Formats: sequence, structure tokens, C-alpha cells
Amino acid sequence: MSSCFSSPLVASPVFEEKDRIVVMEAESTDSSLGRWKSKASLEGYQGSAHLEFTGNKPENGPPQSPPRSAFRIHKAGKYCLVLRAHKRLETKREEISKDC
Repeated sequence: MSSCFSSPLVASPVFEEKDRIVVMEAESTDSSLGRWKSKASLEGYQGSAHLEFTGNKPENGPPQSPPRSAFRIHKAGKYCLVLRAHKRLETKREEISKDC
């Protein structure tokens, strides 16, 4: 099984590849959310909720408590990572608040 992290303790569910596509929902993790909060406040979110990081400020880091997800690839090859995310601009500095 491939996963996006090296820990032997994986969150469930394990997202399955089908036809060279793996669809994952960040909010569908059993890992400890820590400084991430499940919310339903952003316009346009899909599903039952979205995750929002409520930890450190954009100017300082490093971020803490990343949620973990696992996935399984059935067909070897190159895959692209595409994220649907919301960036909240909390300062006038454009080079921050945009990391994933």
C-alpha cells in the first residue's frame, strides 16, 4: 500500500485508485485534527464540512498537526496532485497564506 506519509499508523478510510484517479477528501480522516477544525462556514464548500487550519499565524510557522490520509494505487504510473483549497488573505503580503 502506498501512502502520503511514512507512519505505519494510517487513518481510515484508505482512498482507492480507480482508472488512474484517486479522489480524497481531507475532512474524511480519522487522524487527530489538532489545530484543524471541521467547519461549514465557507461559501461553495462541498460535502458535509471543510477543514480549516486554526493554528499559527500566516507570518510564522511551521504549521502543526497535519491531518493524515492514506491511499492505495493499483496501477503504477505518474499521478498529478490537484487541490481544491481556499486561501484567506489575512495580511497584505501576497507571498504568505498560500502554502499547501
